[in-house]
Amino acid sequence: MDENKQGTPSNQDVFQAFIDAVNNPEDKEVRGVYDRVASVREKILYEGAKITSGARNSTYGPPVPNMQDIARMWQTYLSQKMLNNEGSLVLRGEDVAHMMTLMKIARTLQPMMHADNYLDGAVYQAIAGECAMEERCAGGPG
Repeated sequence: MDENKQGTPSNQDVFQAFIDAVNNPEDKEVRGVYDRVASVREKILYEGAKITSGARNSTYGPPVPNMQDIARMWQTYLSQKMLNNEGSLVLRGEDVAHMMTLMKIARTLQPMMHADNYLDGAVYQAIAGECAMEERCAGGPG
């Protein structure tokens, strides 16, 4: 294992340990090497980089336009909610589920069609309905 002057494993060693751990999930020795050479932060950031610059980037395109689409939809939703509540903004679980649906709708604006956006949107609406029943009918928050 290559280490720098401070005794920290190289990025290549961290990467190789990760690949070995993924390919051999039952091997405790392999997993132990990965756990020793990579911090939790490195593991999370490495996974995030792989996901967002790989499959998700080719599926949804660059993240900034997608986040801007979501922001416009959420802005409209939250503005209307405040109007309906005389300027007060109290969010319930139902609202979060609606906003997650809007995120899925925003993803359908990208050129490639992915059925999971429609399925996930429908699931979020079912969750919104369940939240509404519990929150509105049972005297829950909001």
